[in-house]
Amino acid sequence: MVPALTGRPTGGTRYNAELIRELSARGVALSVVDLASAEAALATTAFDWVWVDSLYLGKFPTYVARAPRAARIGLILHYLPSLLERGESAREELLRIEQRALAESSVVLTTSAYMQALLIDRGLECPCWAVEPGVELVLGGSCSESGTARLQTQSDGGPIAAVAAICVAHVVPGKGVLELLQALARLLLPADRLKLCIVGDFNAGGDYAEACRELAARDSALRGRVEFLGTLPPPRVARELARANLFLSASRMESFGMALAEARVAGVPILACEAGNVAAHVSAKWGAELLASPSELARRAVELSRDPALHAERWRLACEHAAPPRPWSHVAEEFLRHAAALQAHAP
Repeated sequence: MVPALTGRPTGGTRYNAELIRELSARGVALSVVDLASAEAALATTAFDWVWVDSLYLGKFPTYVARAPRAARIGLILHYLPSLLERGESAREELLRIEQRALAESSVVLTTSAYMQALLIDRGLECPCWAVEPGVELVLGGSCSESGTARLQTQSDGGPIAAVAAICVAHVVPGKGVLELLQALARLLLPADRLKLCIVGDFNAGGDYAEACRELAARDSALRGRVEFLGTLPPPRVARELARANLFLSASRMESFGMALAEARVAGVPILACEAGNVAAHVSAKWGAELLASPSELARRAVELSRDPALHAERWRLACEHAAPPRPWSHVAEEFLRHAAALQAHAP
């Protein structure tokens, strides 16, 4: 039971779609339903497993009550509302709907060891699997060149601070895009060679997204530097990552961070606000850095634009230590191993 797989592309929707595709390819009999048809499907069909997306937390007790008696009820936990609303300060606090759904689950599927540990810390009693998403990018060999070689050169032969930054995030409050733009507006000088493209849904953010667009258009420090590319299919996102030489993430919370994982595979140095699982994608060895706030994130990005040698070194480290791709087939195989182990130990 998942939201429409053809709807607005999110990390959760992509995870669901790719996992379903790979499981189907392995002959697993699946019935994929949305909220509108879920109750009817439960009443007319026998299932061994019933998996419910965390977007439907509020309806979870209804599904549990109507599921076949012998079925295991799994929760696909892409996020917790309490974390989105309160961030890390909510680590010890669960909303009532979260408490009930977790208490009634036979098993919980999470997308990161961070979320798995958080749930165990909060006293989750049922089995909890951490099965990370796949990361498959076709990049055209961008990491075969060093960051230094790819920096632009002035007419006199000296390096310039050509920072082509990218932010892959829907333009909604939780992603911190407006706060990042506001900080950049305060810090950038006319001579700073930094540009930013933002890849993500602009239409979902309402007034927040419009405020981002207005600021980028009217502020003299941002005008001509910021481009909103909107929602792009995965191959286009990969191409934009291959063109970038700095990845920015101002998100308030990431349960996994699929865009960050893609930046790692692409060999793009990362500057990111510390939030949830973000730290798993960041190491100084890879040319990446965690920052405390969007303001600090913007400050470091501007500093890199003014220090070509440091930027080149960060870029070189990111390319040399680029993460290997993770095929979605591995995700499905890992999921099935967990399911088989749970089945084998069933009373």
